[in-house]
Amino acid sequence: MAIQQNVKQQNLLTFEAMLARATHFRSRDVAKGVREFFARHGIEIDKSAIVWAQTEDYMLGFEFGLKGFLVTSERRFYRFELELSSSLEKVVTVHEFEDVTAQQNGSEHNRGTGKGEGALAIAVLEAMKVL
Repeated sequence: MAIQQNVKQQNLLTFEAMLARATHFRSRDVAKGVREFFARHGIEIDKSAIVWAQTEDYMLGFEFGLKGFLVTSERRFYRFELELSSSLEKVVTVHEFEDVTAQQNGSEHNRGTGKGEGALAIAVLEAMKVL
């Protein structure tokens, strides 16, 4: 029988997972093509946090891709899905790039769930500033 976690514990686990992902991408940097793609859209990747991403088993038929969710220093949220060249130096296809800020739950206090995912992502962004 699995141990049931309270809301604070669940929020902490989600925060820690987001922080680990953001730290991973910050420490290893993102591919040149991804960095340039975001820059063309006015997003400074070094001041943003990729809080969710999928690179392995990306998409059937696309060997080099990145799918994810990021929050910018301006507290804008973007969902993206990019296919990269084999050199990782350019984005070949944009399957999705959408500002989803209006859809985020930025509340710190939600009954039964605690902090919204948007609030947790902003907390990660703030934590990244001091790392």
